[in-house]
Amino acid sequence: MRLKYPDYIKLVIAAYNKKRANNQLPLLLAQPTRANIRQECVNVYRERYDKKDEVTLRGFFGTVEQGRKFLEHIQEFNADKFRPLDSFLKDPRKNLTGKYVELLAWLIDFPHRPFSYDKQVLLNDEEKQIIDNNRDEPPVDASPDGSDDNETAGETVLPTEEPAPPLSEIPDPKLPAYKADLFLQTDLSTKRDTHKNKKLVLAILTGIIFLGGLYMLWEKKRDTPFTLGNSTSGCMYWAGDHYEKVACTEEKKDRLLLPLNEERIRDFKRITQQDTITENSIGIVHYIKRNKTIEYYTAGGNHPIELNRSLRPLSRYMFDKYLGKDKNTGKGSLKEDTPKLINNP
Repeated sequence: MRLKYPDYIKLVIAAYNKKRANNQLPLLLAQPTRANIRQECVNVYRERYDKKDEVTLRGFFGTVEQGRKFLEHIQEFNADKFRPLDSFLKDPRKNLTGKYVELLAWLIDFPHRPFSYDKQVLLNDEEKQIIDNNRDEPPVDASPDGSDDNETAGETVLPTEEPAPPLSEIPDPKLPAYKADLFLQTDLSTKRDTHKNKKLVLAILTGIIFLGGLYMLWEKKRDTPFTLGNSTSGCMYWAGDHYEKVACTEEKKDRLLLPLNEERIRDFKRITQQDTITENSIGIVHYIKRNKTIEYYTAGGNHPIELNRSLRPLSRYMFDKYLGKDKNTGKGSLKEDTPKLINNP
């Protein structure tokens, strides 16, 4: 039979929900993040590339530069582009359409992918029942060409009803038409002005309360050394190439105290010997370009000094470019100067 596109979407989502309920999803999709979804795309491309998926892959990831491999393109792809799919995987009640449906179908190995208007598919009884059970639902407002795919994809859209006007806005039928219209406009204008004034007063009061609270907190804490930790669980600080445990009450103005994280202390370290990084480190070791050098770490997360920057997993492209065959001769890698340790005790 020929599938309609709304029915195709329902079957893909039903297949995902079934795998999710039976714990048959890959670990990276069972614990979704944008980076995990990108890595799962890399894994699927390596393990079960199929020519029939080329249209889906080009439609989502785009084309690659001449001479560059498509796998490298996926590894370097902007993780923010996976946000709608990430939102759906965390909450399947949200809508999913267009190229994100095809990407999910590819990731879960949906047998009837990709969608085509003229393709005949053989459905089993369970799939036919899924389509029949959803006949009474509103049609999915989507198209397979991804015309509805924008940054709002993956969000639930609820229907709204236009409320009836209040009685005060209905003109008196005894008044002449022009007077009734004037009465209605004046009444609406007055209500709008009153509503704006209330919102302005509320905003001012909220600002005063917020600033007052900040001032009281500052007065109370201004003599207390700054720390993000607490004296109960302990704190830690970055010691140049690893985290050190320290009491939160210890005063050190030249270092930032963070809440104690035993796993971070144990597993997160900077790699200072680049010749210890091998092909087996791809996807495990993380890196960041900083001050015209590349720093390597044993785990991911935020940079220990620039907390607003995230580390990226080492890709094949980065390994070949900076750590490949000529790493021992100094070719193909950036000269890495030892950074200043601003967190030394």
